[in-house]
Amino acid sequence: MRIAGSNKCLLTSISSTESLKIFWKKKVVAPAVKRELVDYARKQYQASLRMACPAVGISDSVYRYRPDPHRDDEVIAKLQEAANRYPAYRFGKLFKVIRRWGYRWNHKRLYRVYFSLKLNLRRKGKSAYLNEIQRR
Repeated sequence: MRIAGSNKCLLTSISSTESLKIFWKKKVVAPAVKRELVDYARKQYQASLRMACPAVGISDSVYRYRPDPHRDDEVIAKLQEAANRYPAYRFGKLFKVIRRWGYRWNHKRLYRVYFSLKLNLRRKGKSAYLNEIQRR
């Protein structure tokens, strides 16, 4: 990453503060955390948005982006309906079922929602103890 002269000074002054060193010990990946770092840099050092964003490592368009939380509501509803109707099916078969129903959502989007709903966790089957009792 290329850092301009003025941004280099800002980056040096930002990285010297103790509160940001806590964030920078681990790799900061989430855009929400990086937005907080930009806000901190703007308030603490009176830096412009144009200077603070490259110093933290994001573009200004990422800083301004606000995700729509209700965008996946229909996907969530259909995926839960399919999972309830076919409880033994995993992602691959559920994806094909939803395609058969006429929805053309991207498999990556469906998998992201599938994972966020924790449908990827293994469901426990009946225990051997219960099976033994039923045989008697």
